[in-house]
Amino acid sequence: MNFETILAPIKINGVSQYNSNENVISIPGTDWSQRMVEEFHVFEVPNSGKDIIRYKPEYLTFRKREYGAMDNLHSIEKLIILNFKEDYDLFLRDKDFCPTYRERIRKYVSYLLYTGVWAELPDDEKLVFFFSPEQIELKNSPIPFRNSMHNKYYELNKLLSNFVV
Repeated sequence: MNFETILAPIKINGVSQYNSNENVISIPGTDWSQRMVEEFHVFEVPNSGKDIIRYKPEYLTFRKREYGAMDNLHSIEKLIILNFKEDYDLFLRDKDFCPTYRERIRKYVSYLLYTGVWAELPDDEKLVFFFSPEQIELKNSPIPFRNSMHNKYYELNKLLSNFVV
C-alpha cells in the first residue's frame, strides 16, 4: 500500500492563533473544486507533473478564473498519496486511518463515479487533501499580482492583510 502521511492534523481556534509565516497553497479552481471541498472536505490533485505540491502547506485556497480572487482558506488536516485504482479498497479497510477520513473518501469517490466525472477509478498517484470543516473567509479577497494556471505559495499574513499579493 502506498500511503504517505505528510501532515499531522491541526486544529483551528481563530485567526489570532495562526502563525503568520504558514504556507498557503493557491490552486486555480472552479466552482466545482470549491463545492467538493465544502461538501466532502476532500480534494485531490495529481502527484506528478509541473504543478506537483513541493511544500507542506497548512492551508489551501482556490483562485477564481477571472483575476484570481481568493475568498476562503481551507485548513489542511492531513495529506496522503493514494492510487485509487490500486489502493482504494485497502484504504477503506485500513484501521490506521480514522473512520471519518475513510468515509469522506468513500462519499467523494461514489459521487465522482455516480456523476460521471470519473468513468472508473484513476490509475495514477493522487495527493489527497483532507480539510477541516471550518473555512476561513478572506474578507479582502486578495488577488495575485499576476494570475496564472499554476499553483502558487503565499504566506498567510500576506493573504490576510493585502489586496494584491
